[in-house]
Amino acid sequence: MVTSPRARSGRLVETYERIFTLLARVGYAARAAVYVLLGLFALLMTPKSTRGALGELLNHPGGSTLLVVILLGLLCYSMWRFAEAVFDTDDHGRSLKGLVVRMGLLVSCILHLLLALLMFDIVFQLGIFVVYDSGDNGSRTWVGWLMSQPAGRWAVAVVGIAVLGAGVAHLVKGYRKKYDRFLQIPSDKRRWTDPVCRTGLYARGLVFLIIGYLLILAAWRVTPDETQGLEGALDWLLAHTHGRILLGAMGLGLLAFSGYSALQAGFRSINPP
Repeated sequence: MVTSPRARSGRLVETYERIFTLLARVGYAARAAVYVLLGLFALLMTPKSTRGALGELLNHPGGSTLLVVILLGLLCYSMWRFAEAVFDTDDHGRSLKGLVVRMGLLVSCILHLLLALLMFDIVFQLGIFVVYDSGDNGSRTWVGWLMSQPAGRWAVAVVGIAVLGAGVAHLVKGYRKKYDRFLQIPSDKRRWTDPVCRTGLYARGLVFLIIGYLLILAAWRVTPDETQGLEGALDWLLAHTHGRILLGAMGLGLLAFSGYSALQAGFRSINPP
């Protein structure tokens, strides 16, 4: 029996959609793996930068292989974010609000590509980031480099404000359960999935708020060493009264965000472009 061109075309489209959906889900699973590491280090009272947490894997058997797997997953996640931003797969539209959301998705795509590049550098020890790394955390020196440029202090302040905005957006998303629009979770499971999703979004939002605050503080005081990205935010918590309790709670929150990412890997609606 001869298959018609239309039938063959339909099968190709169906295959493409299945592959694209699978890659997007792999990307969410990779993000979940990253936040498992960050949450565990916070619970162990040894806060790490993203680079530090991933680098620790190299000290364990099979760590480099796991890093490569996560790296490939993050590339998949970046692909999905790019599709969301450029092709508007989630129908955010072209209103001001929709364009802001899509711009945020594009920034997320770029950041996760950079994270994948960082992991590639860690696994193969290429030294791509050595030029900028004067200590235990690359984000500190990136801020220092940026502040040394013309109007760099203001650029750091703008980045800090943007990070604060991302933090507020996470808190609002958790409070209003905006994630529910895209998660196709059976109703009998929502009793435990909703607390996981909301706690994870709150935790990541608070981390962003702290990082944004430290960035703005560094720009205000012209002291780039005060800002240390994720590690600095967790250290900032640890330095306060009841810091160990706060850091432990944040560790649980980051693990919850990992759970939220895992739920997205399994239940999020994926619309291939």
